[in-house]
Amino acid sequence: VLALIYVFVTSIIPLLNQTPDNDKLIVLPDPIVHEDDPDIPDTPEEIVLAVTKIDATHFTVSGYEDAQEITLIIAQPSTSSWLGSKIDGVKVSNPQTGFYPKDAVYTLIIPQVHDDMVVEVLVGWVYKQDISINGIKIPIDASIKNGSKTYFYFTFKGTPQ
Repeated sequence: VLALIYVFVTSIIPLLNQTPDNDKLIVLPDPIVHEDDPDIPDTPEEIVLAVTKIDATHFTVSGYEDAQEITLIIAQPSTSSWLGSKIDGVKVSNPQTGFYPKDAVYTLIIPQVHDDMVVEVLVGWVYKQDISINGIKIPIDASIKNGSKTYFYFTFKGTPQ
């Protein structure tokens, strides 16, 4: 016990009575700023989704990120129609294949798209439907007759065509 009191009196109390020494101020240098390297872009290149028409019913979708979620919408402002879809040949259950009345909106959310994925969309009665992928309007070719049953095919390719 005497040894602890001796250490406290000789070491700890003198430290408590000291005032901080402001003369020993540590100054950190400013960070080194390099000139912009012209070979390295400041912002990453933006990936822009693009839909390219191959023929009246076939389209290529490019400019997406791997495993990105894509939304395909069919709006029917003028008619009722049978609608359905398949992803890579497998029938989609949400939304269900079936009859959609006038003014109905068919929304297919395609999770995790990948290269060579094929989305097949059936429109049972083509008449002034508005088809879009992530807001990009897909024009219906004039060669497709009103009232015809038509399959549209969207093939995903990662790089722009």
